[in-house]
Amino acid sequence: MLDTIFAVLSIPFILVGVVGNSLVIHIVYSTRHMHSTTNFLLVNLAVSDFLTLLLWPAHWQVWWREKQLNGETGNFLCKTFTGVTILDILCVVSSFTLTSLAIERYNALMKPFSTNLRLSIECVKPTIAIIWFSSILFCLPDFILRHLDTDLNSCVGPWTMHMDNRSRIYVICNLVLTVYIPFCTLLFCYGSMIRGLYFSNTICSESGEHNEGDTKERKQLVITFVSVTTGFFVCYVPLGSQFMYLACTKQKTEADVYEISYQVLWFLLMATSSLNPVLYAFRSTNFRNGFRRIMTFPCKVYIAERT
Repeated sequence: MLDTIFAVLSIPFILVGVVGNSLVIHIVYSTRHMHSTTNFLLVNLAVSDFLTLLLWPAHWQVWWREKQLNGETGNFLCKTFTGVTILDILCVVSSFTLTSLAIERYNALMKPFSTNLRLSIECVKPTIAIIWFSSILFCLPDFILRHLDTDLNSCVGPWTMHMDNRSRIYVICNLVLTVYIPFCTLLFCYGSMIRGLYFSNTICSESGEHNEGDTKERKQLVITFVSVTTGFFVCYVPLGSQFMYLACTKQKTEADVYEISYQVLWFLLMATSSLNPVLYAFRSTNFRNGFRRIMTFPCKVYIAERT
C-alpha cells in the first residue's frame, strides 16, 4: 500500500521537476548575460536533479521487485538500481556542487579583493568535470561490493541491511566525505555570509559597495542558495545518518522499519530535486524573466501567425 502511495505521489514531482530543471538549463545556456560561474554550477545541479528524476521510476520499480531478481541480470540491477549506485553518484554530484557554490559565494562576498580565490569562468567547466569524476570514483566501491545473494534472496553490500566489514568501512568513509564534511562547510560559509549581510553589515563595507539595491540582490541570492541547500541536506543527512547507524552499530534493523524509513527519506530527497527550479523562479529576477520569456513565446508565435 505504501509503495503505491509513493508511486502516485511521485508522478507530479517528476513531471514538474523534469520540466523545471530542463527550463533552468535552457535559460542559462540561451541567455548570454547569465553565463557566470554561479549559474553554470546551478546548471550542473539542475542536470543532476534532472537525471535523478528520470531514473527514479526505474530505481523504484527494481527496488520493489528485489525479491524476484536472479541470475546475472539480477546481479547487475542489484549493483546499479536497487542499491542506488547511480542515484548515489547523482547525490554526491549535488552535494559537491552545492559545496562549490557555497565556497564560491563565500569568497565573492567575504573576500572580494582576493581574486585568486575566486572561481573564474574559465575554471568552472574543469571544476564541474572534477565534480563528476570524483563522484563516480567515490561511488565505484559501491558497484564493486554490492551483489545479489541467492541465499538471502536480496541485495547485499553498501547501503543495504546486509553489510560486511568492507561495506561498513566504505559507507562510513563515503558519508564523512560526501555528507558531513560538505554539510559543515556549508554551515560555515552560509553562516558567515548571513552574519555579514544581516547582522554585522561587514560584507558591503569590505567590498566598498553601499548600493541598497545591490545589497538586496545579494541577500536574495544568498537566501536562494540557503533554501536549495537546506532542502537537499534536510533529507540527505537523515538518510545518511540511517546508514551510518547501520554501519557503526552492526545491529539488525527490523525490515519493516528499514523499508518505511528508506522509502520516506528517498522520496523526500527526490521531491527536493523538483523544487529547486521553483526556488530559483521565486527568488531570482533573471530566472523569472527567463521562465516568463519561454512561457510567452508560444503565445507570441500564435498571435503572429493569426495576424
